[in-house]
Amino acid sequence: MVLIFHLKPGLLPGGYVGVDIFFVISGFLITGQLVNEVTRTGSVRILQFWGRRARRLLPAAFVVLLASAALTLLIVPAQLWRQFLGQIIASSVYVQNWVLAANSVDYLASVEQPSIVQHFWSLSVEEQFYIVVPVLLGILVVVLRRRLRITRARLGMLFAGIAVVSFAYSVYLTHAQPTIAYFATTTRAWEFAAGGILACVTFSAPRWVRALASWGGLAAMVVSALVFDSDTAFPGFAAVLPVLGAAAVIWAGDVRGALGTGSIAALRPVQYAGDISYSVYLWHWPLIVVFPFAFGTLSWPGVLAIVVVTVVLAALTKRFVEDPLRRPELWGTRIWPSFAMAMAGALVVSTVAGAGIVSLDLKAAAFTQGMAAAKEADPDCWGGASLANKCTVDPTPPLDPAFAQQDRPAVVGENCAEGVLLDTVGDSLECAYGDTDSQTTVVLVGDSHASQWMPALDALGRADGWRLVTLVRSSCPFGGMPYDAKAVSPTGCTQWRELALDRVLELHPERVIVGGLAADGYELLDYSLGTPEQQVAGYGDYLRRIVASGISATVMRDTPYLPVAPPDCLSESEPSECTYSRATVLDDRPDSLLEAARAVEGVQVVDLDDLLCAPTTCASVVGGLIVYSDRHHMTATFATSLEPFVRTALGAIR
Repeated sequence: MVLIFHLKPGLLPGGYVGVDIFFVISGFLITGQLVNEVTRTGSVRILQFWGRRARRLLPAAFVVLLASAALTLLIVPAQLWRQFLGQIIASSVYVQNWVLAANSVDYLASVEQPSIVQHFWSLSVEEQFYIVVPVLLGILVVVLRRRLRITRARLGMLFAGIAVVSFAYSVYLTHAQPTIAYFATTTRAWEFAAGGILACVTFSAPRWVRALASWGGLAAMVVSALVFDSDTAFPGFAAVLPVLGAAAVIWAGDVRGALGTGSIAALRPVQYAGDISYSVYLWHWPLIVVFPFAFGTLSWPGVLAIVVVTVVLAALTKRFVEDPLRRPELWGTRIWPSFAMAMAGALVVSTVAGAGIVSLDLKAAAFTQGMAAAKEADPDCWGGASLANKCTVDPTPPLDPAFAQQDRPAVVGENCAEGVLLDTVGDSLECAYGDTDSQTTVVLVGDSHASQWMPALDALGRADGWRLVTLVRSSCPFGGMPYDAKAVSPTGCTQWRELALDRVLELHPERVIVGGLAADGYELLDYSLGTPEQQVAGYGDYLRRIVASGISATVMRDTPYLPVAPPDCLSESEPSECTYSRATVLDDRPDSLLEAARAVEGVQVVDLDDLLCAPTTCASVVGGLIVYSDRHHMTATFATSLEPFVRTALGAIR
């Protein structure tokens, strides 16, 4: 299911439920081992269990992680190295799911490039379950040993409790913060616990009942894979269908003949697929991610090639890595070799990936020096000055798309721009830049398209002697319009923008500068801000309240956004091929914030489009600088080049 979903999502739009089925199976098998040990011996040997898991899972995983690091360094464009290599390190210590949750990646509908090891999130969840459950059982054994006899029924109650709490939290978080819910261990624990309950509590039934359960469970899993898609709120309530389906098939057992599904499971190709399934899962995703970089668009021949190569690599890994290294006689009765292997493998993987990141940092430092030299050599044609001064030849510093993607405002890197996925407002409501000791204050407020002006304003504040206070939150418009989004809860944004407005009025600065993504940009990102009229009214309400309090207000017109992210385009093409028609990029661009600003008396509008686009074109490179870090956010370097023009547009601040 997962393989088909990743290769051709249209064929099996809900194929991602294969992971949930795997969780149930894993919970049943692994919990069964632990429960058998506890009920038989009255104890659980935690270190021995972890050692067996390490020998079974880690060798193949480390081989694939090393191969993924090599593929990244050899084939993947350098602008993706930091993301890919960083996640390889996270995967080597099995915290990949939490990294993805923290990065707010939407696994089903991400607009960003998925990393080469994104699939390790499910293996990370599994490993975390394997760490916690033996410890819980060990504690339970200690607590109950002198009071109650340890039975399967009592252990089943433990897993039932885990299932109830985890499922309730899964339902809540899937509604409140769906992207985080998808990756969180806490929202998936009930699926493992469902398998654990099956391992603890069994009851017999007539053969025909078990056959019916077997076919019904199979049907539930297949229907889930066919009916669910990227719009399904998942895991939450929806995950009940594939989980119960898997549980039903496991409970039914090996029902063969005309009545049951056991005859299908007994087929040799099915058995072989099960034997190599772990390695298939490990290998398939890196091949899918790397293929377009090496060969272009993934068509049907490419799909078939990936399937063949995946099966071959999986078979070789099973034969020469998994099987030899899991033999008990290789490790003896001692525990430490297994843990030494785990630490050594993680260290080797992290060292290789870390070396790639260090090389990227060295390249970034060299690029920064090149930028400074280019500015000093020809300041009148550097960055935004190039179009203002009608320069015919761009300076030629070392163009580096790898650095451009990370060239973002300090307000982002210093965690002063709250993430949209937060359901509440954290402590970082505001940060200060510019001349932080000055009594003259300017406030920058809005979403990430306000943040992108921070480098220019920071430089101005330091030069002209005023303090810049930032009140920014990604993907959260500074206005009173409706707000909804598929992947996030509106609560955090609604609370933030009200607090931000109150803080602006409390600070009563000399100037408020408001920025925001144009309305159609929010539509592209699958957000809903109500009707255009509601958007204009919402922005206008906040602007009027600011102006009415006697504060000068400036609105920065939103920057253009390009069809292709410049770092991606420039990594494969010449700058001339990454240039687009100005009419296509700019004309008829709906901008509710701009419209509201023009309708509110006393609000200044700053439009610097002519510094980003020529009269007929909008280029990815202007004045020797890459303009955007993605499709629509200015690089910090280019924004800094706009400092003198922002100063002129704003006028004196006093």
